[in-house]
Amino acid sequence: MKNNYKTKIFISASKHWGQTKQMIAAAEEFSEASAALLRVVNEKVESFHEVIEELADAEIMCEQMRYYFSEVEIDRVKKMKLEKLAEKLGVK
Repeated sequence: MKNNYKTKIFISASKHWGQTKQMIAAAEEFSEASAALLRVVNEKVESFHEVIEELADAEIMCEQMRYYFSEVEIDRVKKMKLEKLAEKLGVK
């Protein structure tokens, strides 16, 4: 999916529901993904399809939140955190 198309979707969602409602929806999707992962860990899932569905929903909302906030700043902080993790793990 092209970035421009996603941007149009995110703008439409913001206009339709508002950014506050979309932030609440993002938190809900993140929570549902977390719960699905815990069901896998606790062996209470027969198929990974549920997890995949929830992760896809969470990823879409994460992309939307990146659009609402600052993609550049998020990428900067993400890079810094990955470098810290790499250092901790001894990855060069």
